[in-house]
Formats: sequence, C-alpha cells, structure tokens
Amino acid sequence: MTIKVLVVDDSLFMRKIISDVLNLDKAIEVIDTAENGLTAIEKIKKLKPDVVTLDIKMPDISGLDVLNEVMEKYPTPVVILSAYSKEGSSEAILAYEYGAVEVLTKPSGEVSLDLKKIKEKIIRAVKLASIIDINKLVLRREIKIIKFPSQTKKELVVIGASTGGPQAVFSVITELPKNFPVPVLVVQHMPELFTESFAKRLNSRAQLRVKLAEQGEILEQGRVYVAPGDIILKL
Repeated sequence: MTIKVLVVDDSLFMRKIISDVLNLDKAIEVIDTAENGLTAIEKIKKLKPDVVTLDIKMPDISGLDVLNEVMEKYPTPVVILSAYSKEGSSEAILAYEYGAVEVLTKPSGEVSLDLKKIKEKIIRAVKLASIIDINKLVLRREIKIIKFPSQTKKELVVIGASTGGPQAVFSVITELPKNFPVPVLVVQHMPELFTESFAKRLNSRAQLRVKLAEQGEILEQGRVYVAPGDIILKL
C-alpha cells in the first residue's frame, strides 16, 4: 500500500527536493505540496494524506501553529523537517509536545542543497509515521500505579512512551497535582539533547518538580524523573 504524503515548505526549491527524495522509495507517493500554513491545512482536510512533512518557518502562520491545529481538528502523522528544529531547541520540543511523530533538521539551513545527505532519515521517518495510529496518541487520563511486593513498601508511577508520545506525556505530567504522593518515572524515546530540554519544559509547566534522572539518586515522592536519551531506568 502506497504511503500518500503532503509536503509543506515555503520554498519551491525545497518542496521539489523533498518530493524527489521521498519519491525515491516506491512505497511513498507525494500526492501534493503546499507553500504556506493555510494552504497546508486546507489540503490536509481535503486530501487526507497518510503523512505530512512540515516546515516550521512559513510566511503566514508557523508550522507549529499548523501542527497544533491539524492535531486538534484533522489528526494526521506529521514529520517536522526544518532548519529551526535542531536537537534540544524550544521549537523541536514544542513540535513533539504538539504531536509531531518525528523532528528532523535540514542539514544546511532553510534552503538545503544537500538534503539528500539525510534522505534515509527522511524516508525512514515517513514510513514510521505512516504505521502509527494517530488516534491512539490521544491522552488517556487513567494512570496506574505499579506496586512492588508488599515487603518493599514502595509505589511508583511509570510512564513509557515511544515515537509520537511526548504530547501525551506532557499532558499527563502537567495534570498531576502538586501533592502527588509517589515518584514518577518517565522513559520517552527521544535523543539525549531532546530529553534534557523536554525535562526542563515539563518542569516549567508542571506542578511537580521534573528533572533528568541521575545515577544512584533516591526517588522522592511528588517528583518526576525523566530518563536521559539512550538510557533505561532500573530499580
């Protein structure tokens, strides 16, 4: 089954290059392009693409605003491809928060003549996005506490999320009250530089204190510990 993609970028040249990269794979078909945010929203509504690639900086409304509106009204897997989405940047974290499946950085600025350097990453991201059930990323308010054997007398909340999960994690953590009675551990599939920024953003918005987990620290109730990128947590 062919993956139908809408390419959104304000540069005609970049729309052509991105389309050419994606069309290298026989499993992907670029069905249309959009040069600005308003047009993108209309085409997403009309064409119902399987995946959208989206730039952040555009002339009318930003890609982040487009992403936010699309996820609210026409949930569609989105891959951010922008010069303004470097690892650890506030734009990249916001993109994940708003529901982007993947965030990629153009290798050499807004108009990247060398985009084909990351063609494998782009194709892989689009293919991964296409198999995600976007409806399952909607926040579920139910939180289960994992209870250890009675002799340990410990309770924890453990949250694990993969690609597409930061929005749900953000929503859950910011809903927890400041008197939450147990520690919370978060493992989010995300590169190391992203997890540090992600934890800082969560800390600025949550009622609980949020930090990156450190080797050997004692877990305290009412605190959130985020696993650094490429590291798992073990008790």
